Amino acid sequence: MVKIPKKSSAKKRLTGREILLCQSIMLGRSTAAAAREAGYPPTHRVAHGQLSPRILAELERLRKLATMVTLIDRDEIIRELRKVAFGDIRRTRTKDDAVMRIVDMGEDVTAGIEEVTEIETSIGSSRKIKLHSKLAALRELTKLGGLYPETGTGEGVRLSFTFEAPAQDDQAGEQQGAAPEAGVSITLPAPEGK
Repeated sequence: MVKIPKKSSAKKRLTGREILLCQSIMLGRSTAAAAREAGYPPTHRVAHGQLSPRILAELERLRKLATMVTLIDRDEIIRELRKVAFGDIRRTRTKDDAVMRIVDMGEDVTAGIEEVTEIETSIGSSRKIKLHSKLAALRELTKLGGLYPETGTGEGVRLSFTFEAPAQDDQAGEQQGAAPEAGVSITLPAPEGK
């Protein structure tokens, strides 16, 4: 009687090293660099770009997931961060300078609210509103926009400011000529492929 081996219905799980390899590749490293980071020896087949079907399947799954998340969420994240970054606390107040009820505020205003506190006193109650950090939201927006070169999302924007002092008359100490020149120069990175 010949025994036929049963096919395993459960997929073999990736090892810790294989997971690290996939993560490094997804972060944009070359296969060789990712293999080094994951702890593969330099002579291993993975270090030379020969990936197993399981690793290739996992990379494909991660790429699809990343694409789906990027397509779905990037614009929405930017819209929400803009609400926080450019929100105005004056829009939480009534004409009488009282804090509005949350239900009376617009969605663009409530998106920037971190906390609402009701304060009860012997003479009545009042509301205190704390907004999310505008500075943190602006930082995140600039990272998403590629304005920070260290994020790896863009070349960055270079700003330079120039100010020229007015010419002085040596004898009288008075200004001569036109108003002082002041300027701002903004250099944007060239689009890829140009």
